Amino acid sequence: MGAVDRQAEILWTGGFDSTFRVLQALIVDGLCVRPHYVIDPRRRTTEREQQACRLVRRTLASERPEVARRLLPTVVTHLDEIDVDDTVERRFESLNRHLAIGAQSRWLAAYARHAGLDALELCWERTPSGESVLVPLLLENSVGTSGQRRLRERIDHFELELMRPFRFPLLELSKQDMHRTAAEHGFAGLLELTWFCHSPRKGRPCGLCIPCEYTYEGGLRRRIPWVGRVRLRLAMLTGRQPTARRARRHLRRYGHARRTSADKVGEWPPERGAG
Repeated sequence: MGAVDRQAEILWTGGFDSTFRVLQALIVDGLCVRPHYVIDPRRRTTEREQQACRLVRRTLASERPEVARRLLPTVVTHLDEIDVDDTVERRFESLNRHLAIGAQSRWLAAYARHAGLDALELCWERTPSGESVLVPLLLENSVGTSGQRRLRERIDHFELELMRPFRFPLLELSKQDMHRTAAEHGFAGLLELTWFCHSPRKGRPCGLCIPCEYTYEGGLRRRIPWVGRVRLRLAMLTGRQPTARRARRHLRRYGHARRTSADKVGEWPPERGAG
């Protein structure tokens, strides 16, 4: 089967990382891509994200029409249509005690089951603090020319099964790695059309949400206006940056620190109190 006969299923939010993966799959790997988007009514930036996706589509169609034909219509699902069953809930709560996976992992796992997907790509990057603790628990799975990661076939810990329907193609790439690859293949300009901020101020990135912090620390601080960069620097100096606030919330809820990508990797489950 040729590359163009294969199809990548990608959660596409209009952000830098997921847009990079969509374009990498299309341009570098030569795959067809079917994007997925879940509408969360509590998310303030849904329209900005969808607008970014539409803009990337239009620009791609203008610049590379033969590639754009392999970008299939986005499957859009409303969060209210997704049923999170007890098994998914238990796995999420157990896993969330140790890893910074985010609340959306709960309903994304349920969505994958709802949509009958067993290889939905989540575009989790290599954070500025280093390798994810998930990496040793995953296996290489070649798709096109881009390395994939998926959960090992035999895992004894039931909470890790939450990750079973997902693939993690970017887990070992930083934002700078992605930007270099995009520049090499001529689609860096399309990444400038993306949207990443969760709490924009006057229509511009705030500098005080987790995506803004990752963008800043990932070497793309130029994407944040100067006033947002000042806000973030001041927050960092006082220990109030978004990731620090999230860590304190986790400590209050579970009574121990959450595992992060800066921790030692390789064993599971992590010892209580590790972090």
